[in-house]
Amino acid sequence: MFEKITFLVKESWKTIAPFWPLKNLVAVNPLKGLEDLPIEEALIKGAVFFQQTEMPAPIELINLQTIKWLQVFFDEGQATISMPFRSQGLYIAWKKLAYFDFQIHEGNQKKSNGY
Repeated sequence: MFEKITFLVKESWKTIAPFWPLKNLVAVNPLKGLEDLPIEEALIKGAVFFQQTEMPAPIELINLQTIKWLQVFFDEGQATISMPFRSQGLYIAWKKLAYFDFQIHEGNQKKSNGY
């Protein structure tokens, strides 16, 4: 039994993509180990490892905004313009800049305009 578990654990690492720092995350293939399959089949088999196929709309919007701001904050010089107030920490920098982010306030503008 131990040998079978050991074998299965080792086999799982052929499919599970390695995790690197955020700056390299884009280069990680979530379908690692399934490259030899047709894309449709790889997506079906790979879906077993994903938590869910889609997120509820409000969570999706929060997720997109969170990713956007974290990318800006954790940038290591790839961006043309660095994040203002970055030296003051993530929350303070975000709080000072979020006021100017129209995507964050889009829902509030629609509610206040009556549509």
